[in-house]
Amino acid sequence: MNPEIAFIYKKSATGEILSHPVHQEWAKSMGATSTGIRQFRSPGPIRKTFIQDVVSAVTDSVDTNSDVFVFEEPATLYYSPLLRKTHPDATQLYLETNWRRYPQARDGEGRSPISNLKRWNNYLDARLLDHIIEREIDGFVTVSQMVRESLLVDFGKPTAVVSPYVKDDVSRHLRRCEPDYDTSRACAVCKNRYHKGVDRLVDAWSVVRNEIPDAELRIVGSDHPQSYARQPGIETTGYVDDLREVFSNCSVYVHPARFDACPVSVLEAMYAGLPTIVTDTTGTKEFVESVDESLICGSSTTDIAEAVADLFRRDSWDRASLGTDAREAVRGQTESHSIERFNSKVKDLIRRVDHSSKRSTTR
Repeated sequence: MNPEIAFIYKKSATGEILSHPVHQEWAKSMGATSTGIRQFRSPGPIRKTFIQDVVSAVTDSVDTNSDVFVFEEPATLYYSPLLRKTHPDATQLYLETNWRRYPQARDGEGRSPISNLKRWNNYLDARLLDHIIEREIDGFVTVSQMVRESLLVDFGKPTAVVSPYVKDDVSRHLRRCEPDYDTSRACAVCKNRYHKGVDRLVDAWSVVRNEIPDAELRIVGSDHPQSYARQPGIETTGYVDDLREVFSNCSVYVHPARFDACPVSVLEAMYAGLPTIVTDTTGTKEFVESVDESLICGSSTTDIAEAVADLFRRDSWDRASLGTDAREAVRGQTESHSIERFNSKVKDLIRRVDHSSKRSTTR
């Protein structure tokens, strides 16, 4: 008999589920119950800190009797010890796609009082999350081999890997893109978040332009500071619903993350036929590696600048060839295949966790 599965999401104070659309589709495909931990309306000092997540966990509850619970977000993990008390025999899995446990991704630069508070919040949050995972979580689902390797080193628990996907209608549109490989124009698509590393790409651009004077960079996504666009050769754009125009006017895509488990924007760029540069702390590097290992660089400003300048120095036909290879590398990342893999691998993971727990109880 198939186990009853519940996905535990983070909810806004008004009850809106805050979850990645891919994760919701994965859950729906398994017939899982969707529930969530509502965010406590916190006063200013603790808003957006781990304390808000702790208070939310102890002031809300999950009303479902399932056999397997999948935690979708670090904030929800603070409910895990309470769930263990009410459902001691349930299997608890963590869908690890977040940056909060990884020191290189946590904002805390500078020496201001606010920076010091951020550092302490991030440090304590990571320590508490690791403690909860070690004690309560039975296994992991994650989205890249990079994260899997880290989890195995840190916890040694059963782990399944399922890459996300580009929605079928979006991938069909992106395949029609015709990038302008003759230009020295790059783009990056993401929100302005510290772990995405866009600030390093911006800092790198003056170095790139020293080598390639006509190099241009278009940054697409919300919340980027206006100061970026004041730098020579850089343009910022807010959220764009259809990326075809952006990709068609570029010859290179760059994802400069300090740490990013498996950004879908990289897959979208590759579907569009763009040669794609990623840092070695980006989970989608496994797709880029199959195109050209030189497209994977370190996450420092210098490393990013060198990788971009090197790609711009190549002939346009070489970039076009890399773009063709990029499309081929992500061809299997379809919605139906990803959902099928998720179902199969999660069911296998549950069996492995059950087998492991039975072995440990008979020792």
